[in-house]
Amino acid sequence: MEILTTSELKIYIENLFDKLRPFKEEKSCYALFDIKFSEGTKMSGDFCYSDGQHYYYGGMDDRGKVTSEEFDNLFDLTYAIFEFQTQGLAFDYARNHRVAQHDPRRIAFPRQIELIRIIGEEYAQKLEQEIEGILKEYPYRD
Repeated sequence: MEILTTSELKIYIENLFDKLRPFKEEKSCYALFDIKFSEGTKMSGDFCYSDGQHYYYGGMDDRGKVTSEEFDNLFDLTYAIFEFQTQGLAFDYARNHRVAQHDPRRIAFPRQIELIRIIGEEYAQKLEQEIEGILKEYPYRD
């Protein structure tokens, strides 16, 4: 499979993120999509780029440490990005719709699955499996 260039990657990911914009605006959730599409060694925040053979996604923490993960395919890269982005939106939503004495994940997890399904069904299936594993190890606490 052909690896996209960084500029092609930027367009591809921004087009996917556009699918989530209506949710952000309607539901008053404020997670930011702020990814710089270049190598991340001299900037703060998240970054994403292609070297022509692999994709990279990472960020610089508040202490200046750069962490990066390498991906061999576009699905795994975009899943990592949108799992993180939809998690932020889902937990913002859960904070705005709290139910006393309930684990906020009861609201956030289904919302996150709903959001990532907007990006693609295969993303939702992978997330559902991950959440199932989380809940086996760390069940809801109500």
